[in-house]
Amino acid sequence: MFFQSVVLSQAELNALVNSSRVVVFGDDGAETTAAKALLEDKRKLSPKLVQLDSGEESGKLKEQLKELTGQDSLPVVFVNGMHLGEFGQVVIWERLCNCWKFVR
Repeated sequence: MFFQSVVLSQAELNALVNSSRVVVFGDDGAETTAAKALLEDKRKLSPKLVQLDSGEESGKLKEQLKELTGQDSLPVVFVNGMHLGEFGQVVIWERLCNCWKFVR
């Protein structure tokens, strides 16, 4: 899913965050690719990737994500509607608690 000119209402953003068990908002950078690969390859999950470009409208969506999560970097990862964090936090979470069972 690719967003380049969308500003979402709060209800639409919440619906998107909850539209899949795992949702990754990211750009075409290495950390987004690594987060998606970790979830797909290691945990056999199929995250929904919401691809954000560098345009002004995507900037507005990034601001909405920052307001929702407090995180201003990409990727932004949600699991079961809960903000998990950025890629580094996903790796730490995966290593420390190995809690992916509840996602399936």
